[in-house]
Amino acid sequence: GSWFGRPVQWNGLRYAYALLQLAEYDDSLDWAKIARGVTISAMYQQSTDEDDKALWPDNISAIDKRKSGWIFAPRSILKNVYKMTGMQPTPVTVCVPDPPAMRSVLATPGAVALGLMRITAAATISDASFHDRTLTCKVTYTPPQTGYVVICDVSKPTEVRVNAEVAAEVSLPRDGAPPCWRYLGGLSLVELRLKGSGEHTIELSGVRYAKSEFAPSIAEQIAFDFDTDSEGWRPAHDLSMFSVDDGILYATTTGGDPYMVRGNCQVPAESVKQLRIRMALEPGLSPDGQLFWTTADNPGMDEAKSRRFSVIADGEFHEFVVPLADHELWKGTITAIRLDPTGGDKVGQVRIDYIRGE
Repeated sequence: GSWFGRPVQWNGLRYAYALLQLAEYDDSLDWAKIARGVTISAMYQQSTDEDDKALWPDNISAIDKRKSGWIFAPRSILKNVYKMTGMQPTPVTVCVPDPPAMRSVLATPGAVALGLMRITAAATISDASFHDRTLTCKVTYTPPQTGYVVICDVSKPTEVRVNAEVAAEVSLPRDGAPPCWRYLGGLSLVELRLKGSGEHTIELSGVRYAKSEFAPSIAEQIAFDFDTDSEGWRPAHDLSMFSVDDGILYATTTGGDPYMVRGNCQVPAESVKQLRIRMALEPGLSPDGQLFWTTADNPGMDEAKSRRFSVIADGEFHEFVVPLADHELWKGTITAIRLDPTGGDKVGQVRIDYIRGE
């Protein structure tokens, strides 16, 4: 088949969204009019058939109007519609400098753009400033939109206010009554849940610039004691965000396949004959644990590079040893480790004291 004379509508929709963004800064052409035309074209291509109602084709012939067999949901059309009706359907970020941190960075030869605190939301962000260790901004959600704000590269606030109201610090904002927030120390990040649409004036007191580390530091050995933070481990699937208290990492399972991953490893496999894990599982959780890994020569995370082991779910701490030296694929350089502390659909707490290679 030929692609000549077959406009690809999803390319057009993405182009149209870019034009809507361009129109906010440039008036040399009526970019918004072009974007509206492309979006309306996609609406005309939507199906009216009962089985495919509202779906639209990947491409359509400009010669005989024959539609492609590949069809898509109207999400990309609606994204443009939301933008044209004054909403902000994608996240935007505003940077606010911390002057003392900026001065320190600029005095360092070869320094990059650090010292900036970043405010991100799928909303309009305005009046962002930082004075006397207080970060303020306004976040406006066009009705009926509402949502969250993420503030990166900041230390933990002493207080958070939204429209002069003190917001509650909670363990999981999605389950709390807004306005509420939590601080993720390992990421230097504030997650703030807002209440309702409209304009929200946000104040974070007692903060300073603190670099967010989304990529963990290189680990040249398996020695994780969780003294102050998660030490580069991330809740990858069916686990809540981690918290660390008194040298213990806490997580809660949220689904049937919970696992956590520690990437950016450079560990010689020959240096580790076995893994020792001390953890406690809430009674009722599955007794099935599993360890996966990737290597420099075999980077995929798969069943072949894994070892199953039994755990005890009684709420008490136990040590579990996972032998590795005899596994034919435990070789070369270990680049990532994945731990499945349990399995099954039961929801419960997982506590981990340490994960050590021996």
